[in-house]
Amino acid sequence: MVHITDSVTRRRSPFARSGFSLTELLIALVMASILATMAGSPLARARNAFAVRAVRQTITAVLDAARAGAVQRGRTGRFVVRGNAVLAYVDTVAIAGGSVVGTYTVMAPEDFLTAYGAKLSLASPGDTLVAYDGRGFANPRLGRIARVIITKGTAKDSVCITNLGQVMPRGCSL
Repeated sequence: MVHITDSVTRRRSPFARSGFSLTELLIALVMASILATMAGSPLARARNAFAVRAVRQTITAVLDAARAGAVQRGRTGRFVVRGNAVLAYVDTVAIAGGSVVGTYTVMAPEDFLTAYGAKLSLASPGDTLVAYDGRGFANPRLGRIARVIITKGTAKDSVCITNLGQVMPRGCSL
């Protein structure tokens, strides 16, 4: 006698399972965490390098804004480093005695520690201020290269300003 059964009438065995065991889930979790740990370190380094690059570009933009503001208004423009922030402003009215009555902020201060988690340091204490005259030259000339060093984690870069007040594109040693 031949038995013909179809899939509708066939019943499951009571021992058949439809999910994963706890051991299988734990093994998959351990493997996923190992892969995430291996990928996390290069990602953190890349994130730090991008943050340092963004800070460098922002500092360069603030230096350019200080110089452009000085040329545009024909007055002294200043680039100032205050802790982990930089700003640019231009004198508006100067009195014959050399004192300044007002300033015009070209670029407001931005705290890089808060924004990017990056820290600024100076190669020399005199690097906190770069002043530009109305022609766009550093006044007085710096006489040396001013250097602002940017660090985040293991990533490190610097912005170097020549004695005429120009930003060096690359090649400034840390």
